[in-house]
Amino acid sequence: MENLEKYILVVDDDEGIRKLTTKVISKSIDSIIEIIEAEDGENALNKIKEYNSKKALALIITDYSMPNKDGVDLISEVRSSDINYLGKIIMMSGTLGDAKRKFEEKGIETKDIDFIEKPVNISYLKDKVKSHLENHNGYQK
Repeated sequence: MENLEKYILVVDDDEGIRKLTTKVISKSIDSIIEIIEAEDGENALNKIKEYNSKKALALIITDYSMPNKDGVDLISEVRSSDINYLGKIIMMSGTLGDAKRKFEEKGIETKDIDFIEKPVNISYLKDKVKSHLENHNGYQK
């Protein structure tokens, strides 16, 4: 997995937030790390399967509340799969309490998840993305 190029997955059903998140992080990271977008957890899993043999998933930035498959179920499925995944997650939501309860109810560990309340502080998001990439993926800018 270390030899595979890495990518970031941005998942949000709100296109404006998804595009803004992509724009913000693309300006603060090395352009060789591709950013992939998905509109919900189901679409995200399809994209992960498509990229799995070509690239390693370095970071998931996901909304909690989405149609078809929410962020908690997405993370649960990614963790239980055999994909090339480096284990870093940022969850953004206006209802973080609900998200945290669902993780707890499902018995899903959250110590490696950064929770960010919406509306998102852009500087804080950029710092978190950089921190994950620098500390865990050998990324330096």
